[in-house]
Amino acid sequence: MKDEPNIDELKKKLRKNKNEDTSKTEQKKEIKETESIHSSDDHAPIQQEENDYEELDGCVIEHYTDNDDEKGQKENKKDTESEETSTKDDSDSIELNETQDKIEVTELTSLEPSESEEKSDSEPENIEKKPKKKRNINYKKWSIILFSATIIFLVASYLISSKSDVKEIVVNGNEHLSTEEILERSEIKEKDKMYLTSEGKAEQNISLLPIVESITVERDFPNTVNITVKEFEVVAYVESKGRYYPVLENVQILRGFDMTPTDAPIIHFFDGVEFEGMVKSLNQMNPQILAMISEIFYRPNEEANARIQLYMNDGQEIIADYNTIGDKIDYYAGMKKEIGNKKGLIDLEVSNTFLPYSSEEVVRIKRSMRSVPRQVPYLEEIEASLEDIKRSLKALEIESEE
Repeated sequence: MKDEPNIDELKKKLRKNKNEDTSKTEQKKEIKETESIHSSDDHAPIQQEENDYEELDGCVIEHYTDNDDEKGQKENKKDTESEETSTKDDSDSIELNETQDKIEVTELTSLEPSESEEKSDSEPENIEKKPKKKRNINYKKWSIILFSATIIFLVASYLISSKSDVKEIVVNGNEHLSTEEILERSEIKEKDKMYLTSEGKAEQNISLLPIVESITVERDFPNTVNITVKEFEVVAYVESKGRYYPVLENVQILRGFDMTPTDAPIIHFFDGVEFEGMVKSLNQMNPQILAMISEIFYRPNEEANARIQLYMNDGQEIIADYNTIGDKIDYYAGMKKEIGNKKGLIDLEVSNTFLPYSSEEVVRIKRSMRSVPRQVPYLEEIEASLEDIKRSLKALEIESEE
C-alpha cells in the first residue's frame, strides 16, 4: 500500500517546479531570439554565396553544401530535442498540476489534519467508505426479557393477592388427639400466606405432645396445608379420681389428656417394674384381643408375685402372669369356642385350663386374691402436683389480663 503524501513537502516541490519552469521558458525565449537574429544575418551572405557559386569550382560547392546540410541536420536535431524537452517539461508541469489539484481536493474533503493522520497506513486512498450497517434487533434477547418480566409480574401478583392465602388445613392420622388441639399447636390459620407458613416450626410445636410419634407438615399449593400425625399406640388406661389417662406403648402416661377408655383395658395397682412389664406384654397382644379386655388387676401373693387378674368384655375371668400373658392370650379365642356359655375361671398362669366356679381350685384362688393391694401411690402424688400447676397457670392468666 502507498503511503499518503505529505502535503507540506508536495507544496515545496510544486514551488520549485514552477520556478524551474519559468527559468526554462525564459531561456527558450532567449534562444529563439538569438536564432532569429542569426537567421536574419545569414540571409545576406547566403545570397552572396549563391552568386559566388558560379565562380567557384564544382567540387568546392559540393563540399560546402555538404557541410551546410550537416549543420542543418544538427540544428534540426537540436530543435527536436528542445521540443521534446519542452513537451516533457509541459507533461511534468501537467502532472504536477494534477497532483496539486488532487491535494487541494483532499484538503477540502478531509475533516482535519489530525484525523487524516490517524487513519491506518494500510487503508487505500481511492477506496470509497462502506456505508454503516444497520444494527439488527436481537429478537431472541427481547423475547427472553419480556418472558421473564411477565413471570415476575405474575408471581408478584400471586404473592400479594388472596390467591396465596391458606384456605384449607387437613389433619390426618390423629386417633386420640383432637383436630382442634393439633391446629392450635401448629399455629397455622386460614388466610395466612402460603409462602409465610413455617413447616418446621409447626412440626416442632406438635411434636412436643408426648402421644405424637412423628409429624409431617406439608404445603400443597395453591391453598392447602396437610398435617399428618402418627401417634403412639394406646395400650391401656389408668384411673385417678374418676379420670382416665392413656398409657402409651412407650411406657408413658398422658397426664392432662383424660379420655374415655376405648379399645384398651383399664389397669389397676401397677407400679414401677410391674407397670413396665405389663405394658411390654400389652404391646405384644393383637389389637383385636386387646380390645376384648375390660380391666386388669395386679394380684400378687406369696406363691405368685407376678399374678394378674383379667376381666373380659364377655364376662369371662382369667388369671395369668404379666410376664407371659402377651403370648398366652392368643389361646383365649380357641378356648372360648370350646367353653361356650359356661362361666368359670380360665387359668393361663400354669396349665391353660378352664375351671368352673364350683371347683375347689377356683375357691382357693379366690381366697388368695381377697387381699387387694393398695392403690399405686405415685398416681395420687402426680395428680396433686398437676392440680397445683393448673392453679398457678390460671392465676398467671388472670394477672396478665388485668
